[in-house]
Amino acid sequence: MISIRILTTRTQIMEVAKRWGRQYYYTKKGDSKQVILAKLQALSLATTSAAEVATIIGNDSWTRLTCDCCGSDVVKVVRLKDAGDDSCTDICTDCALDILRKLLCHDD
Repeated sequence: MISIRILTTRTQIMEVAKRWGRQYYYTKKGDSKQVILAKLQALSLATTSAAEVATIIGNDSWTRLTCDCCGSDVVKVVRLKDAGDDSCTDICTDCALDILRKLLCHDD
């Protein structure tokens, strides 16, 4: 079964502390990853910017969304994930609409 989820830059920001904590749960207290986690948890995630998150982490990879079809950095994607697999595919609105048009207009 494939799950479908809409992700935006804001949802990435809202979930960054949770995702960071899951990724680095094994690190020891006082480790740099735990210091970053504490800083992320202290943010007002509903209003903080992606740039602020990037400053804390050191890069923008935790908030950046890139379409796997066209390669563009975008603010919204449809994430397709197979339940039996850890991998996922992110598709931007333009590419998703293009796929739908091709599906709906394809003559067999």
